[in-house]
Amino acid sequence: MARRQESARGSMPLSELLVSKESRAMASFGVRDLDTMMRFAPRRYVVPAPLRSLHEVSEGEEVSAVVSVVSVRDRAMRSRRGFILEVIVSDGIEDMPLTFFLTKHHQVQWHRGRLPVGAHVVVHGTVGRNDYRGELQIAHPTYEPYEDTDEGRVLAQRPKPVYPLRQNIAQSTMRSATEKGLEFTDSLSRPVPDEVLVRRGLPLLPEAARLVHTPLTLEDTRRGMAHLRYEEAFVLQAIFAQRRAQDERTPAPVLAAEGPLQDLFDERLPFTLTDGQREIGERLTERIGNGHPTSALLQGDVGSGKTVVALRAMLRAVDSGHQAALLAPTEVLAEQHHRTMTTLLGELARAGQLDAHPDATRVRLLTGSQRTAGRRETLLDVTSGQAGIVVGTHALLNEGVEFASLGLVVIDEQHRFGVDHRRRLRTKGPAGQSPHVIVM
Repeated sequence: MARRQESARGSMPLSELLVSKESRAMASFGVRDLDTMMRFAPRRYVVPAPLRSLHEVSEGEEVSAVVSVVSVRDRAMRSRRGFILEVIVSDGIEDMPLTFFLTKHHQVQWHRGRLPVGAHVVVHGTVGRNDYRGELQIAHPTYEPYEDTDEGRVLAQRPKPVYPLRQNIAQSTMRSATEKGLEFTDSLSRPVPDEVLVRRGLPLLPEAARLVHTPLTLEDTRRGMAHLRYEEAFVLQAIFAQRRAQDERTPAPVLAAEGPLQDLFDERLPFTLTDGQREIGERLTERIGNGHPTSALLQGDVGSGKTVVALRAMLRAVDSGHQAALLAPTEVLAEQHHRTMTTLLGELARAGQLDAHPDATRVRLLTGSQRTAGRRETLLDVTSGQAGIVVGTHALLNEGVEFASLGLVVIDEQHRFGVDHRRRLRTKGPAGQSPHVIVM
């Protein structure tokens, strides 16, 4: 119960935590709660230039300098709407203007409020040259208050996070939002037990969030990101473990028959299977021969024979009294697979025809663009079990497609199919059983 309550607090809506501008900025990236925002990592970090004296810098150089505000003045622009704010600063040796070109008067007042005469700040920017007076200046620098202490010097040189941006969103808005979130990191949900993190030498989540969003050094950023990467891997592996445990409790068709289609197919192949193809075939045979659903990845270069290996496994399903389906992401690929399989199988794929082999099955193609009559005939063969092998697109996943006894599914290009597609595949098995899955 305590963990559930902690998780609920960690999912605090950002609308309750941030001002509307910050909340909208985060929402543009789909970030709407505290847990997600604290894991929304910067794209990169910018390390300020080393602290230097103003009299050492030249035009075009990046500079960081500790300065005091000497004077502040603003005036309206002559040639266009807006204001020029000029802040003269000094590092005790050299004076230099900080120049801001602003469109609204409230922006002038905002900078004036943060840069009163006598204020000590650290300034970061690029040295340029004033077009009218020819003197050096820093236009639109970033700046922040400065304390002449060891901690102050460290803060002046800390890496600045750079977040992804959408139109009309300022980097300062993203930084302000995440910094506010750091006040509530103790309430974040923690999927990784603290003892596991300690054993791995990783910072706990509240500390990791601080290291990611307000680091003092680049080493901080590496330690913080190491936590986030480990957490993501931990969660994914936990999900996989849950799925494996679920599979152990889920029955699947036992595809253990030895023939006749498999042997007949091997005999009519115009080439000899390689040792690798036979070895992989034997490993697939072992996995689909047990009573729990397996998910196997069949990986190989183009032309390595993946389709032949998968087809042999599909024939094993047919020999075992079940059906097999091949799911392709496009109609073109589905038609290509159908042609390849019917060509390789020959008379073994023509059950019901005069030239069919006595042990033949039917290989059917089902796509969304099929004409009504052909689709109806295919669906009848699929439902009755006359079609031992069915090749198709997403159309195979429709609720109206009922298999007589689907024992094996082969998926081509898995990245084109989402979680919902795979979930629907699992429901197509016979009598509450889940079909085996091979991904090419």
